Amino acid sequence: MNTDQKRNILRHIYAHASWTENSSYACTKGCATCCTQSVTMTTLEGLDIIAFLKSNKTVSLEVLFGTYRPGKQKKNLLTTNEFARKCLTETLTDDEEEGGDAWDFSPCVFLQDNSCSIYPVRPFGCRGFASTSRCDQKGFAEVPELIVILNTLCLQLIEHLDLGGLWGNINDVLFWLLAKEKNEEMERSNVSGLNLKTNERIYGFLVPPEEQQSVRDIFAPILSSQFQNSSLGELINIDVMGKNGQ
Repeated sequence: MNTDQKRNILRHIYAHASWTENSSYACTKGCATCCTQSVTMTTLEGLDIIAFLKSNKTVSLEVLFGTYRPGKQKKNLLTTNEFARKCLTETLTDDEEEGGDAWDFSPCVFLQDNSCSIYPVRPFGCRGFASTSRCDQKGFAEVPELIVILNTLCLQLIEHLDLGGLWGNINDVLFWLLAKEKNEEMERSNVSGLNLKTNERIYGFLVPPEEQQSVRDIFAPILSSQFQNSSLGELINIDVMGKNGQ
């Protein structure tokens, strides 16, 4: 499967994972408290962002990252599938569970007048987020547990789709993609300081036993949805039970 096909599948996933798009959430345009530099994503999602910025010329990535220094983002994170695998195999350490020094709550570089300048191609880490109360009023988000679980499964799916790609902080991923674009022969190790990790396949979906039926009712239709004469699950080798295809 080539990159263009994967990007089309990514948009298919976005279109079907729309559980936060209803009026029960407090999120509105201009409410940007959650729009920080702690967002993580895959290189596949980064390719869509770069293509969008180049075609719309809303922001110059070269200017945006002209003074960027690799390693600015402090991280000790696991990819979503790595985290799920360690949870399911009971090998997760306390430091890994807490995320180490991963979080940077300074405003996202793509915020303009408290609005997202890359909204149509924002990564799933952004589009799946929703709060039942205003974060700027309470100081924190209130996200229903079912939404957290569904978002985690979708992040697992996107990472699995981008096998062979990388995962990390949005800034680091975009910086690496730009550097690679300028030098197609560049090896990953040649950008020192970037904390990017290789995407993992799905070991198993991370769902608490008490939520399995509710999650199955919402998530299984995504895996069984049709994409170019195949179900999405078949296409990327995942069955509806959440196990890797054999």
